[in-house]
Amino acid sequence: INLPAHTVVIKGTEVYNPDKGGFTDLSMLDVMQIFGRAGRPQYGTSGEAVLITTQKSLPRYLALLTDQMPIESCFI
Repeated sequence: INLPAHTVVIKGTEVYNPDKGGFTDLSMLDVMQIFGRAGRPQYGTSGEAVLITTQKSLPRYLALLTDQMPIESCFI
């Protein structure tokens, strides 16, 4: 389902993982997938994404969002 939005809020980054029998942090892939719903070009010119997490998890998410390696690809 295509559900674009101007603003996306992730309120809390811990989700229950039945395999581990407890709570784990959202993966960066999940965060980027959710943030990708904010500000789709065909629906608006800008978008906002808000991540609400614990003080303990904040450095991890900041590093993952700001210290990314460039992705390169090519067709042969």
